[in-house]
Amino acid sequence: MVKQNVLGLILVSLLISACSGGGGDTGSGNSNSGSTKLSRTRGTGIRLINASFDSAPLVLTSAGKDFQTSTFGIENFFSSAQSGPQAFSIESVFSRGLSKLDLTATLEKDLETTVVVSGDDSRSSFAAHVFTEPSSPLAAGSAALKVINAIPGQAAIVLRSGTTATTATSYGAQSESIIVTPGVHTIEVLSASGSILQARVFQIEDKTENTFVLAGSRALGARVLMPFRDLD
Repeated sequence: MVKQNVLGLILVSLLISACSGGGGDTGSGNSNSGSTKLSRTRGTGIRLINASFDSAPLVLTSAGKDFQTSTFGIENFFSSAQSGPQAFSIESVFSRGLSKLDLTATLEKDLETTVVVSGDDSRSSFAAHVFTEPSSPLAAGSAALKVINAIPGQAAIVLRSGTTATTATSYGAQSESIIVTPGVHTIEVLSASGSILQARVFQIEDKTENTFVLAGSRALGARVLMPFRDLD
């Protein structure tokens, strides 16, 4: 019954996202509103990634402004933001004005900040993980891959493409980037012992930074590998 209810919630969430035109990017910079075409991130950027398997779409808001809406399984890009310290709230689209998580983050000038929400909504176990990095253009003929471990209780994981792999990445952490050539790649996520947890084929575009988020719930028996692209 729990899994049926969760599946129903996810289908509703995806329908809301489709009707609203995607992930709700409200700034300039990259947008996923009805298009997967990438544009270059300029200036200070922020991105919300909903990695909670049983959550409704989540809204990142600050001082009355909505920055992004993020649906589990739907790609989100960076929105433009003002640099400096800001207080953020993360709310469900179904309960606006009622914060599920509050956090304060300093948005550094010309850097990109990603906020990942993990945990089980049904267990009220949300957590936020904040990653900040520079916007660093890649040379033609190369692309970057990295992984975020966003499943509570998940042991360290490794992302691998061919013979190139990241170091082991624990829950709530982001790996360093590995550099690959553009093209079709089989992306594997492995346990530290070498067992394959996920394996999917992706088209990796030239000069893109590709963040793969291992999301889901151990309690609900769900594990999903979600790709997020950025053209620095």
